[in-house]
Amino acid sequence: MTPAHAALLSALAHLAPAIGVDQLAFVARLAQINPHATAQLADFLAQAIDLRRSKPGVKLRGSRCETSQLP
Repeated sequence: MTPAHAALLSALAHLAPAIGVDQLAFVARLAQINPHATAQLADFLAQAIDLRRSKPGVKLRGSRCETSQLP
């Protein structure tokens, strides 16, 4: 397992903890085919996770962030 593979698995586990390991086989294929893209995706997801934790009202949509209206 490469560092990029591990980082992407970690980020996906934070986003969707109920997903089983068998459903993440595509991550290994992606890491083998393009480790650089895998690392970039893992970094992007980690930033999104951090943003959600620090600002719960912010939702990522497309290429921009939008603030939801909280009651």
